[in-house]
Amino acid sequence: MSKKFREFEWPRIHITDEYFEEQIYNKAEEYIFDFYNVMCLIDLTEDEIKSVKVYKNTLPKISFMRIGLGYVISAAENNEDDDGQSVI
Repeated sequence: MSKKFREFEWPRIHITDEYFEEQIYNKAEEYIFDFYNVMCLIDLTEDEIKSVKVYKNTLPKISFMRIGLGYVISAAENNEDDDGQSVI
C-alpha cells in the first residue's frame, strides 16, 4: 500500500521564525553587554555601536549572528531599551 502524496506545508511557521529571531537577538545583545561591561543598550557609546557595526559587516551576509548584531545595532541607534520601547 503506497501512501498518498501531500504537498509540504508549515502552518504558523512565523512563530518558529520569531522564536529564533528572539534567540539570535538575545545572544548578540548578551555578548555585546558582556564585552563592553554594560547593563543595557542606552549605556553603549556611539563609538561602541560603530565598532559593533564594523564587526557585523565583516561577517558573511548569511550569518545568523550578523542578523542578530544588526537587530541590536538598530535598537541601539533608535534609542530603544531592552524591551524595544523608545527611551526618548
